[in-house]
Parts: sequence; C-alpha cells; structure tokens
Amino acid sequence: MDGSLNMWRSLKTALFLTYSAIILVVFVTFVLAFYSWMTGQLRGQAIHTLNSFGSSIQEQLAGQVEQMNRVSLNVMYSNLVKERFARYVSLRLAAGGSAGASAASAEQLRKQQSDDLKALTEALIAIIGPSRLVEQIYLYAFDGRYYGTGFDTRELVYRPEEKPFINALRLEKSKKLLAGPEIDGQLAKFSSSEDGKYAMSLYRLLYDAYNVPIGVIEVRQFANRIFASAIEFNRSNPYNGHIYITDRAGAILYPFEHDDRMEDTFRELIGARHTGADFYTSFPFTDPLDGEKQLMSLHYTASTGWYTILTTSEKDLFRPLREFTYQLFGTAFLLIAFGVGLSFYAAKKITFP
Repeated sequence: MDGSLNMWRSLKTALFLTYSAIILVVFVTFVLAFYSWMTGQLRGQAIHTLNSFGSSIQEQLAGQVEQMNRVSLNVMYSNLVKERFARYVSLRLAAGGSAGASAASAEQLRKQQSDDLKALTEALIAIIGPSRLVEQIYLYAFDGRYYGTGFDTRELVYRPEEKPFINALRLEKSKKLLAGPEIDGQLAKFSSSEDGKYAMSLYRLLYDAYNVPIGVIEVRQFANRIFASAIEFNRSNPYNGHIYITDRAGAILYPFEHDDRMEDTFRELIGARHTGADFYTSFPFTDPLDGEKQLMSLHYTASTGWYTILTTSEKDLFRPLREFTYQLFGTAFLLIAFGVGLSFYAAKKITFP
C-alpha cells in the first residue's frame, strides 16, 4: 500500500514539474524572442530616422555654404566692384606717393576716392541684399589694407601673417577656401545668442578686367545661421541623439564647444571610410567619453567637404522596451504562479487513485 502511494506521489511530482517547466520554457522563449525582435525593429527604425535627419541636415548645410559661394561669385563677377576697387586701391597708392602734390591735386584724389568708396559700398550692399544672404563682405588689397561692408563698414589695416588665407589663395590658386567657425567680436555685437559670437568665412580671389588678381573677397556669415538645422536637431529630436559636423580631416566644426577626444575618434572613423564622393553609412559606435554603445549615422558631402554625424545611445533607445519587459515579467510572474497552481491541481487529479 505504501509503495503504491509513493508511486502516485512520484508521478504527481513528475507531472507537476513537467507542466511547470513547460510553462516556464514557453514564457522565457517568448519573452526572449519578443525582446530580440523588438530591439531589431527599434534599431532599424532609429537608423532609418537618423539617416533621414542626416540627409536633410546635409542638404541644408550645403545650401548655406552654396549661398555664401554665390555671393562671393556675384562680387567677383561684378564689373562695378572690380573697377571701383581697383581704382580705389590705385588712388590710395597714388595719394601715398604724392607728398609734394598741390592741395588742389590732393583734394581731387580724396574726392575720387570718396566717390569710388561710395559706389563700392552701394554695390556690395546691393549684393548682400535686403534678406542679408551674408552678414559681411570684406575686400582685401595686397598692400595691407581691407575694406568692409555690412555690420562693419570701415577701412582697416592688416598684417599678411595674420591673414594666411591670402597667401594660400595666391600660391595654391584655390578657387575658394572655407574657414571657421571662429569667434567674431564685431558680429557678436549684433547677436543676442551665445552661439552668435561665432562666424564662418568663405574666401576667393578678386581679379581685374585682365584676369590679374587685385585682392581677396571674404564673405562672412553667422555660424549659428549656417548650422541652424544642426542646432535645431540638438534641441529636439526623437531619440535624445547628438550631432557633430566635422571637416574632411575630422576637426569638429559643430558643436562650437566640444571635447577634443571626440575629434581623435572621428579622425579614425573618417580616415577608414573617406572616399571623396557623397555617401552615407550607419554602424555601431562606442562613445569614448562614457563608453556607452551608440548607433551612428555618417554622411559626407563633397561640395562642402563636411561630415554630418548623428549618434544615439542604445541605452536610451531601448529604455522603453526594457521598462515594458520588466512590466511583462511582473505580470507574467502572477500568471505563472496561477499556471503552476493549475498544473499542481491537474497533476493531483490525474494521479488520484
């Protein structure tokens, strides 16, 4: 009798454990499969969204740079600017070399210079336009003086070693140079934002009617206007992501204030992927500052030579899924407890002699 009772008890225990194990295995398998599937879906959706943002920001950045380029070309091809600037420079040189000239001759030179300067100012203001395509235009003569139109309308003296772009343009015969962002105290006076103290410049040579270089054109714009789309992304984006704009060498242009360790990381990433043509790609990335795993979307624009880099933390990306999974485990614990109770009851009924 005792042996028969022990047999039924052993069978009841075996059935109870079997049913319980089946419930646990099915539940854990389901949760793991669901979590794996959802992480893949979220990762794919995040990469797609970052790629879309990156392409849009890339186009807007290229548009801002192209706008500066068009303004510089308008200056370069303006016959009025060429003629007046060349004559203004030559009259100034003539005035400097005519110390023994009569008062009437000196007065005539000053009047001609004033007329040329007025016509030059009007021409440059018309090129800038009422919508202020750029904030400032400077014309540099090779004799150590330059003239500005815009917020800063005056004639100033410069030293060649302080303006390396002039020699770079003359020696390398580059079509244009893009520089910055850098702090511009003059433009900062006319901006209320912290980022308004930064400006970017585009330079190109100015030629006379005989295609001989007579100076350098600089068009200058607020950096926060050029990077407006990147600034907006930083303020509001769906994944609490970050954006970086770098030049071809990996130097960070935006954010204006950043950790230099990011530059070293970007140089390595960019150097391995640079092709010289427009492209974009996405891949996992480890943040060197905090060691967090990130998703990165990398875009390159050949026309600007800039990389647009968007990142988002996988920890932040998967946080809602983890919270949901924890809630699912809590609910499932109650269901499993109920299921185990049922399995115990079923095993008892089945093995009841």
